[in-house]
Amino acid sequence: MSHPAPPDTAQAAAEPKRSPLHDRHVALGAAFTDFGGWQMPVRYASDLAEHHAVRQAAGLFDISHMAEFLVTGEHSGAFVDYALSGDHSGMRVGKAKYSLVLTENGGIIDDVIVYRIADDRYLVIANAGNRDAVADAFALRAARAPVAASFLAEPRIDRGVTSFAVIPGVSDTAQIEDVTDQFALVAVQGPAAQEIVTATSGIEGVSPALADLGYYAWAAGSFAGAPLFIARTGYTGEDGFELLVPHRAAGALWDALLAAGAPRGLVPAGLAARDTLRLEAGMPLYGHELSLETAPAQAGLARSVADGKPDFVGKRAPGESQITEFLEIAARSLNEPLLAQARVNGWREALELVVKRWTGKTKLVLTLDEFQWMAEAAPELPSVIQALWDRDWSKSGRVMLILCGSYLGFMEREVLGKKSPLFGRRTAQILLKPFNHLEAAEFHPRYSIVDQARVYAICGGIPMYLLNFDEKLSVEQNISAKILDDLSALSREPEFLLREELRDLMPYHAVLMALAQGKTAPVQLAGSTGIDVRGLNYHLNTLVDLGYVQRRYPLTEKKPNVRSVRYALDDPFLRFWFRFIFPHQSTLRLLGPQRGYVEMIKPDIEAYYGRCFERLCRECLPLIYHAERVRTAFQYGEYWDKNVQVDVVGLRGDGWTDLGECKWGDIPSWATLAAELESKISLYPNDRNATVGRRLFIRATKGKNKPANIQVHTLTDLYALKSPP
Repeated sequence: MSHPAPPDTAQAAAEPKRSPLHDRHVALGAAFTDFGGWQMPVRYASDLAEHHAVRQAAGLFDISHMAEFLVTGEHSGAFVDYALSGDHSGMRVGKAKYSLVLTENGGIIDDVIVYRIADDRYLVIANAGNRDAVADAFALRAARAPVAASFLAEPRIDRGVTSFAVIPGVSDTAQIEDVTDQFALVAVQGPAAQEIVTATSGIEGVSPALADLGYYAWAAGSFAGAPLFIARTGYTGEDGFELLVPHRAAGALWDALLAAGAPRGLVPAGLAARDTLRLEAGMPLYGHELSLETAPAQAGLARSVADGKPDFVGKRAPGESQITEFLEIAARSLNEPLLAQARVNGWREALELVVKRWTGKTKLVLTLDEFQWMAEAAPELPSVIQALWDRDWSKSGRVMLILCGSYLGFMEREVLGKKSPLFGRRTAQILLKPFNHLEAAEFHPRYSIVDQARVYAICGGIPMYLLNFDEKLSVEQNISAKILDDLSALSREPEFLLREELRDLMPYHAVLMALAQGKTAPVQLAGSTGIDVRGLNYHLNTLVDLGYVQRRYPLTEKKPNVRSVRYALDDPFLRFWFRFIFPHQSTLRLLGPQRGYVEMIKPDIEAYYGRCFERLCRECLPLIYHAERVRTAFQYGEYWDKNVQVDVVGLRGDGWTDLGECKWGDIPSWATLAAELESKISLYPNDRNATVGRRLFIRATKGKNKPANIQVHTLTDLYALKSPP
């Protein structure tokens, strides 16, 4: 195999690299994108068609932009164990394992797959955009490793071998070389993948046979006389294979796979479909769910960090680094500088030491924030706290312990649940609610009231989301810069949230997208998602328990009928994201933030704000009652049946029922509005013969001559309300 010659000019070096299959993609009519410094096909025909082909038959992907590193030598296993998060020296030859390249502090440089090729050699495949970062990490770790290792500046370019399992000249140390530019990598993904690869002309001598090859395992073979490496791995959530060959054989292999696959439904597929497929399957992507600031536990990847390894880069974090940070904060707070230099063995000693150093006359308040990350990194922590509480703290009365967590499911399960070591020991609990519209508006005081309402429709009352919106930018500009930009903090926030609480994300994505699109009745949700009733109820109940979805019933004085239930996506940001972002991610990425907003969001955004305005009006009814000095008990909500939809219902205990209509957009005449409201009132089941109050909620007043018997509330009125003390 020949190593590609260096480019002749600096300008050429700055141009995107091209796959050895580039000409074939051009011939197939592919559209291209710059990805990780490579010009790669983003689609051939339709993102959706390619996505469905992979789910129903198979897709053929060129992933030659991925980076390959070969680690050989007597100490290769010890090196990869030191350099990566997993236990790889314990893998059997022929197997593969997902792993992480961590920083010293536990951040993620990249996620990789490691294949054990032989007793003394490993293949590591990394992401294209992180090739240089991984190479730099390997070079530095080779110099610091506890075994003799070296990173080769240039790969050994002519191996003269016919199998990846036979590599001559292996050193008695560990040698790491970047072989990315020597090989092409293609993937066949989908339920028909095994049949297609087996039928491909020119693939010979595959051992073990594909039918016997398990998931995350590999086989050696040949194609047209060139060495062939076939792994049962992929990035789509489907069964499939990734095939690695030298550059010289790449074109012929691509053609042979297409020829064998076309009668079986195989289509060439681009990176856009690959992204939607991996997202649907709940697989993380570097730069979105993974970053230098993300610890494995935060990304739901704690299982990728091996327990019990003697030493590896990133071992101190996050568990030991959290203890160190705790002691440093305690040293400053208690004015005890020696605490920062203390050497302790685990959380028990750290907590005991801090409590011992407290000499104040009042209780020491210990607040452990984001407790879910601490417990993920140190699973013994809840038991440690239980032992300290039972043995000393509850009896001495010297300590108040506050455990805070942003993941409701974790806190209910691991702190409040019956199986938790801390069960039955809490003296109080507080479920922090999001800010209401009045409090949320204080984050952007320079915005108009209309724009404050628009921001509330997107961000709800979550401070982190509100803080990300910059009032020096318009709402449209914020959506583009803070949500649609792939590098923004909110770009993949819903994925991150759901992955922390849930495991099999595909059905939840389907349910949330259907809810965001206005499917609210169980029969509508079942038809849209394809999930059977039992499975649908399970997923809906889980989302309700997590606080993301709310059950709703038409509000009358009668007991709710379970057959009338509707479900609503209660989290504003999830509702916005699954309405506008999730179904169109690949298209939005192709268009870019500004054009993506104009073409994919702007045409429907005002109608979306209108539906959010209805929710805001219902939320405001208790504040209106407070301002009107209504002292009786009341319920508020909405009403629907097959004949009518009433946006706002206030059912009061003093024999009064308020019925209201909401209008965000331009309104017709007052007479038309009044007639519409009267029509709905006549269809509302007022079986208790209550006095009916009439209310209109509008964005702004329209002319004079408002109906005397209707109370009108403008958006300005709603933002002038006061929260009860």
